[in-house]
Amino acid sequence: MIKESVRFAQAHSKVRSCKFTYALDETARATFAPLTVGRIMLNLILNGADATNGNGKIHIRLWQSDGRVHLEVHDNGPGIPPDMRDKVFEPLYTSKPDGTGLGLVSVKTAVTDELRGEISVIDSPFGGACFRISLPR
Repeated sequence: MIKESVRFAQAHSKVRSCKFTYALDETARATFAPLTVGRIMLNLILNGADATNGNGKIHIRLWQSDGRVHLEVHDNGPGIPPDMRDKVFEPLYTSKPDGTGLGLVSVKTAVTDELRGEISVIDSPFGGACFRISLPR
């Protein structure tokens, strides 16, 4: 499902030149709506591509622990300052000149309301931002 989402996203002109790496626990399993997860992945990948001007690195990590499945989408862009991390999930907030401020709101709503999970933003060891999602199995 994860790699399928990446292949779909790579059809977008903003994503074509990005390089993808993975650390996927193939045993990680959860019951979820595939279209919802695909929509979440597409939004996070497009954000990573935007942050890296379409030429960056996007790393996707998936693992399970404590009865939860964890998914991270990292990029090597400029990152998100700690004081802005909650704000990026607010409706109509955008740092992009052509942004609507609806992408990360829809991601957070899908994660919390539809999948009953949690989402946060942290620093990525790759230099940019990491969106971390934790879902019940």
